[in-house]
Order: sequence, then C-alpha cells, then structure tokens
Amino acid sequence: MCGPTRCPTPSKAIEADASDNGCSLDTRLQAAAAQDAAGLVDLRNPSSYAAGHIKGASNFPLEELQLRSGELPPPTGSALRIMASSESQLAEAMEFLAGSGDSRKGWTVIDSFIWTPSLASAAARIDCIAHGASSRPLWLPSPHLPRLASLLEARVSDPDALRAVDFGCGKGRDAIWLALRGWLVIGVDNQECFLSHLRDFARRQGVAERVR
Repeated sequence: MCGPTRCPTPSKAIEADASDNGCSLDTRLQAAAAQDAAGLVDLRNPSSYAAGHIKGASNFPLEELQLRSGELPPPTGSALRIMASSESQLAEAMEFLAGSGDSRKGWTVIDSFIWTPSLASAAARIDCIAHGASSRPLWLPSPHLPRLASLLEARVSDPDALRAVDFGCGKGRDAIWLALRGWLVIGVDNQECFLSHLRDFARRQGVAERVR
C-alpha cells in the first residue's frame, strides 16, 4: 500500500513511469481512479483533459490553480494526487500546494504523474481512462449547511421559493452548492475578485442562471 508523504520533491514526483514506494504504475493509476478521499488534480489545459484523463479526475489548469484553490478540499487533513503535462508544470504546482513549507497552509500530495503516451496506454489497458470535460468536484460546503438546507427544503412546497443571500460568500462554495440543489442565490462580498470567481465557478458548474 502506498503510504502518504508530504509534498515530494519534483525530482522524485516526475518518475511517472517507474515504481514508487513499491507501487507499480498500474496500482497507482487504479488508486487514482478509485475516487477515494484523495482527489486527482489534473493540471493540463481543458482540451488535453477532454481528450483523455484518469477516471474521477478534476481539471484545474495550472494558470487557474491559485485562483480556484477554494474549489480544493481544505488543506488540513486533505490529500491530493497530481497529474501534469510536464516536469516544469508539476514543479510549479507543487511549490504552490506545499504552502511555502507551512504545514497549516499546504496540501499533502501522496502521488504525482506526468501525462505521457505510455501512461495513457497503461490507463486505457486497465480501464482507468475517461474522455470529455466532466470533472469531479473536490469541494464541500460548510459543515452545517446540508442539514440546514434540508430542514428548509422540507418546509417549502414551491421549489422556486428557495432563495438565499450568501453574505461574505468568498469563493462561493456554499452559494454554488445551494444553486446545484435548485436554490436561487445572491452572493455578496466586498472583494470583487471573489465575486468574479463566483461567477466563473457558477458557469463551470452549469448554474450561472441561479447565482447572482
């Protein structure tokens, strides 16, 4: 069983076609496709991702990674796997995810890969490859929100009456979560960059018409 490690150095992480910690590439790809608690973040551009990716992956193009960090699981207690298109792309992502060496801010990366033809062939051979733009959500709403939303939904007969204002919406996880359940949500924040992110987040999740 591959044990988790703190963000490995890029020189170690780039060995995508070699065994690592006693695990074969097939075993590592199957673990990445299992959609367990450690999400697989694919840093490649959307067209490359759509042409082929590991099942259950989440597309976070490198240039969007920092801006969309609110769509990752919280750093504390969360583990990630990383897929990159090149060594330099992987190194840049690892530097960001490491949180400048502060364990309270960084994510734990338990495995990493470089997408190569041989890796794609291995993934196809063991039925771990998927195509299209579908991307697994890695984020969760605030812990109290699901219970509160369920209580309110049980008391409302008209689904169109489900409305909320998210004050201090930040990067919008709660607003998007509600919108995906059919709520009409207004996001309020004094940071325009957060509101811009909320609009983009809503568009990616297909709920732009329900988030304002």
